[in-house]
Amino acid sequence: GNVSAASAALSVTTLAPDTLAPSVPTGLTASGTTSSSVALQWTASTDNYGVAGYDVSRNGTQVASVTGTSYTDTGLSPSTAYSYTVRARDAAGNVSAASPALSVTTGAGNTATVYYKKGFATPYIHFRPAGGTWTAPPGVAMPDAEVAGYAKYTVDLGSATQLECDFNNGSGTWDNNGGLNYFIPAGVQTFNAGTLTAGPPPSDTTAPSVPSGLVVQSKTSTSVSLTWTASTDASGLAGYDVYRNGSLVGSPSPASYTDTGLSAGTAYSYSVRARDTAGNVSALSTALSVTTSATGATGATVTFNETASTVMGQNIYVVGSIAALGSWNTASALQLSPDNYPTWSVTLSLPGSTAFEYKYIKKDGSGNVLWESGANRTYTTPASGSATLNDTWK
Repeated sequence: GNVSAASAALSVTTLAPDTLAPSVPTGLTASGTTSSSVALQWTASTDNYGVAGYDVSRNGTQVASVTGTSYTDTGLSPSTAYSYTVRARDAAGNVSAASPALSVTTGAGNTATVYYKKGFATPYIHFRPAGGTWTAPPGVAMPDAEVAGYAKYTVDLGSATQLECDFNNGSGTWDNNGGLNYFIPAGVQTFNAGTLTAGPPPSDTTAPSVPSGLVVQSKTSTSVSLTWTASTDASGLAGYDVYRNGSLVGSPSPASYTDTGLSAGTAYSYSVRARDTAGNVSALSTALSVTTSATGATGATVTFNETASTVMGQNIYVVGSIAALGSWNTASALQLSPDNYPTWSVTLSLPGSTAFEYKYIKKDGSGNVLWESGANRTYTTPASGSATLNDTWK
């Protein structure tokens, strides 16, 4: 019948029920209309626990519930005005107020749907039905199509049978067929670098294989020539993107590239990815590290073969005006080998056609430095091969 003391108290706070509705959807626009459909898009709402979806109403009656921020309403009548609103819902069942109504009139009949291969990140289409009125520049932004690498827009032509248009990036860069504009017939057309093809683009969503076998074919002090094994792709390769230190430097079609304008004696990291004609891009290849040649391409080997007075001892060093010789830094001076005392030697690989100055020092047991007397020596390395400098301590 004995009873223990009570356990430590546990405090529990219950959460208040979610009664806050999401924000009202904004930016409701029609991204394209036909005689029987309206494509809508809007800006996402926000909510303290997250938006669950949206309810789309036409003329006051709900016609769809979607999770994304776009919807295409179909089965409509030609030349008819419709009013659309959108409400946001959260997981607790709270519903926002309706967005401002958008009035859209369906087309009279003929339409032109353009798939545009994206040369611009966000392409705009500036257009008019043949003989009609132009949109105000830069035109209308083209939403991404369902096919990777393409944007898409549908224009109501009314009674016209042809669309006159050009394209731009929204910031002053135009693709306008040399000022002659493009003429696109009614129906569905794919536009790719000035060429029109009837129908939509191929729905290839598979990326090419990753380029392999990246190697250096040749290099100089200012350039690196690369080659690699070609990628494969079901719809055909469009080319490659070459990256140096993570930045795009070239987009060749063949499986090779020469990078120029580099610095001598500098390490660079290269990788390559493949692109196909449908706009799919592979992952990057394994990175390849390449160091450019020193100035003068081949360089020369210089051997110092100096005979010093036996009075000076064996702690003889060479210091110079280039990095390989310490750049006049006595702390990094190179000691002449005492193997053949009293003759000392050290061999350096130096850039070709490079003039440098050098001088000798002696260090005592405590590291104190004694500079030799006399002027600095000046020497220009040969473009290649080797040379031996015979001198004595002055």
